[in-house]
Amino acid sequence: MNAISTSIPLSKSTPIDAILASLAIAHSDRLTVQLTCRIKHRRWRLSLPQINVHIGEKVIPFSMHRQHEQVALTFLLTKKELTSSLSLSFRGCKPLDTNGDITVTSRPMLDDGPIMIVAPHPDDAEIAAGGLYTAHDSQTRIVTLSAGELLRKLDRQYIAALDNDLTTARRRKGEVRSWNSAVTPLLSGVAVEHCSMLGVPDGHGWEIMHDDAVVDPVLPVTRARRFNVLSLPGDSVETLRRDDIIEDVKHLIEYWQPATILVTDPEYDPHADHRAAALALARALEQCRYRPARILLYANHYRDAHPPGPAFQPAWTPSPALRKPCFQRPAPYLFPLDEKMQRHKALLLDAMSDLSRRDRPRQIKKKHRKEGFIPLFAPDRDRYFQWAVRSSEYFQMVEVEDFIEGAKKLLPG
Repeated sequence: MNAISTSIPLSKSTPIDAILASLAIAHSDRLTVQLTCRIKHRRWRLSLPQINVHIGEKVIPFSMHRQHEQVALTFLLTKKELTSSLSLSFRGCKPLDTNGDITVTSRPMLDDGPIMIVAPHPDDAEIAAGGLYTAHDSQTRIVTLSAGELLRKLDRQYIAALDNDLTTARRRKGEVRSWNSAVTPLLSGVAVEHCSMLGVPDGHGWEIMHDDAVVDPVLPVTRARRFNVLSLPGDSVETLRRDDIIEDVKHLIEYWQPATILVTDPEYDPHADHRAAALALARALEQCRYRPARILLYANHYRDAHPPGPAFQPAWTPSPALRKPCFQRPAPYLFPLDEKMQRHKALLLDAMSDLSRRDRPRQIKKKHRKEGFIPLFAPDRDRYFQWAVRSSEYFQMVEVEDFIEGAKKLLPG
């Protein structure tokens, strides 16, 4: 699982087999490569800066943010590409250093047992890993912590003017989204009995997990869990406490015995409910006798950033400058999506009510100016249709004990 690193020149071509030889890595068709370097943006350009990775005749384009000097690119190498050369070209930016750092990791196949996805809200599993769980439908298990009932204004209802008070509107939203979390995975072949909802009050996950706060739910726990097939220890609880959440997650780990667990990445994802999900998993694993083989970390939110550029290009690798270190040895992991899978993932996003809103023309123009490009795919849809429908899905891979110890940095004191 450990990543091995070296440096390569940025301005000339380097044989890939020479890179692997310097790292003492055997040739494989499951290699993930991550390149980090510093760039300077050309301020006069209106379009997004771009770095192209050339592997033989193949070109992989990566859109970059204008505000980040330190950038990272992650891509896969196939076995037939190992005899090719690797080079870079820059558009709208230039490298600041002579060399860049390159990390190579052997990518496990994830075929050694069930895959458990811990999602803070309905749609988080689809945004982060819709392609991965579709490809491993019979192995996939999903636990969603919150029904996502938070609603700040009545004009944000899915159906305008349906309810006249926020409490009723929030309950209705939670019921719809809990239904989303149960049935959307069916589009990929994930059975309803392999999906569980806990019903943690939306927007209060961090208070409960970090501070052990007592928060009365807007959506009753029994209503949030009404689509669950599997019984959980906290089913009879009216108000979920921290220990109830830990016990439910622990129960699912021991029942499903996943070889791989996906959860939100506290190093990059600042969303409070998402950090709470990582903390809940770590506390549950700490109490479990069972240990998975690996943890894959995903981020659906970033600090003052988001994946740049249009859909269908490779997954964005967040700038190392955005990282708040928790783990000692994270390694990049990339899951590839072909064009058919990318379009299926768009269908999964469309099935989620919270992502189904369409922007008005004025909002669309404003969004395009801010993003720095004009999308040809789903231009009127939620920005996650650009950010998440990519030719790969990016994760950080860590060992279980490293994850448990790293997550302790989220605790008070």
